[in-house]
Amino acid sequence: SRYGGGVRRVVGPAALRWADVGVGVGMGLACFLAGRILLIGLVVLLERLGLDVPAVQDSFRVIAQDRATAPALVVTAVLLAPVSEELLFRGVLFQGVRARTGFWPAALASAGMFTLAHVGDGGGPVADLVIIAGILPLGVAFAAIMQWRGTVLASAVAHAVYNAGGVALLILTSGATNALLNGLSGMTTVSSSNRASSASASAKDAASPAISSSSWRTSRCRSSATYSKKSSG
Repeated sequence: SRYGGGVRRVVGPAALRWADVGVGVGMGLACFLAGRILLIGLVVLLERLGLDVPAVQDSFRVIAQDRATAPALVVTAVLLAPVSEELLFRGVLFQGVRARTGFWPAALASAGMFTLAHVGDGGGPVADLVIIAGILPLGVAFAAIMQWRGTVLASAVAHAVYNAGGVALLILTSGATNALLNGLSGMTTVSSSNRASSASASAKDAASPAISSSSWRTSRCRSSATYSKKSSG
């Protein structure tokens, strides 16, 4: 049908191909490790230049430390955000531009819009620089995965794995592991409208794959006595 053809053009083959899932998992892990290396190098460089490096997207930590909202962080960052963002930025934008210009202009355009959706969290220009340096190449990588496999499924799985690594680091380094487990087991509920509104206001940040940069920074701060922690993805 007309609409079915449009959906297939955005998403890719209708049949589930486990090879695409496997590629997504592998590429997601590779992107996560490469992102950590890039982030370490960037922070070291900025410090050598005498620039203060603020915490990035710290709202994630607030959500992770609250046992009522920690499970929502997992669902949003690992499930909802990868699917919605890949459908928009790779399924629609990347493929639409690629049909007129080719791979590289489309990859850079979609990655640029993807990056802009994650900057401006109030951390200042240096924080935005850190986010741009991490998210822009990630967006290009997701576009390359989409180009390679011909389906948004592969890039969405890679995106989910990348975010899962960031969420795991964030929870482990924030001491929120018990809060998460309690929340997932239904032992706690949201006890006030303030908590609910706080979680809603942070939904945009929770959709970001840059989440792991904040968790990495906290881990690094705790492991080095010479690094001064800024106020506290």
